[in-house]
Amino acid sequence: AYPMTTPTQTFRRTTAAEQVAGELARAIREGELMPGTRLPTTRELGERFGVSLVTVGRALRELEKQDLAVCRRGSGAFVKQHVEAQRRPPGATDVAGKRVGLVGGAGLTDLNRAESWGGRILRGIEWRLLEAQHRLESLSWLPGESDSPAAVARQIDEAGDGLAGALLFADGGKRMIELLEARGLPWVTIGRPTASTTHNFAAPDALDGGRRVGMALRAAGMDRIVMLGRTDGQLTLDEATGLMQAYMDRAGAVTLVRTEGDYSEPAGYAAMAQHLGQHEPPQAIFALGDLYALGALRACRERNIRVPDDVVIVSDTGTALIEYADPPITTWQYPMEAVGREAAALLLEMIEQNTTRAPGRYVPGTIAFRESFMPAPQVQAMANRALQ
Repeated sequence: AYPMTTPTQTFRRTTAAEQVAGELARAIREGELMPGTRLPTTRELGERFGVSLVTVGRALRELEKQDLAVCRRGSGAFVKQHVEAQRRPPGATDVAGKRVGLVGGAGLTDLNRAESWGGRILRGIEWRLLEAQHRLESLSWLPGESDSPAAVARQIDEAGDGLAGALLFADGGKRMIELLEARGLPWVTIGRPTASTTHNFAAPDALDGGRRVGMALRAAGMDRIVMLGRTDGQLTLDEATGLMQAYMDRAGAVTLVRTEGDYSEPAGYAAMAQHLGQHEPPQAIFALGDLYALGALRACRERNIRVPDDVVIVSDTGTALIEYADPPITTWQYPMEAVGREAAALLLEMIEQNTTRAPGRYVPGTIAFRESFMPAPQVQAMANRALQ
């Protein structure tokens, strides 16, 4: 996240709009807001600075005058691509190494929230690159640009020899990878794109994570499990496969309850509520996402199904939301920062060795046991032993 003026701060000498614009300009120039990312909405900025929407609008127009941002009707305001980030940890000096591109669309704005899934991965990437005296910059595109690979290609060509390699999220697409390979750039995906992928990735060991969750549930005597979520992505598919492996000799022990729509608490609630309306409660729910777990918790509470007395809940990801639920929810925690560091380390090794191929790497996670599922100490130790 990027520090900004708090709502209680009093503006002096300059107008409120100029003060807001100044804070945003500082965040952009120091790299706290990456080139190509979308700024918070006018409402969010108004709440953050304690000013009106009109004042926020004036501040954004001031950023446009300074050639730091571009405002697009219906899409929001975005940091201009040409702005060079100067992000560094406290006390660090300027780096003189080459640049590494982070490939993504306008969704990269999520990375500015330090405790978000993407923000924690980004933190791991940045620190590893800074240790090697390399800088990270965004290679992104804006909404409305139908040919995103072409938009990225233009930025790569403009960067020339100053760009040493690229990192991209696993859903970046086959065309994006082909674009990087055609230009001879080493690349690493954050996450494993497909089940057959064996090289150029750093990913959580989701298969082992799902297997360990299953082993813990089985050791606690659970044999009616609902797996809540979707298995469209490779990571959640690996998790689901791992859980099924733990119950391989118990046919029918695991039931997939598929969520519909976006990844959200309401989606998890709707799917779980429908299932509970048609079936007896399971002994355990393994939610393939923290927001799904929160939805399942609400569905159980509305039907007076007690957690953990009547049903236990286990989630994955490990965002802060899950820790402060009531009750706090046990979770297989994605090693987010470690994945970011490992992705950056793998790319740096490829750059140093002048190669565009390297075996992929898995990063183990841990299970954080909390009130929603607190088995015996020996079960907890067994579940985490192979992950440490």
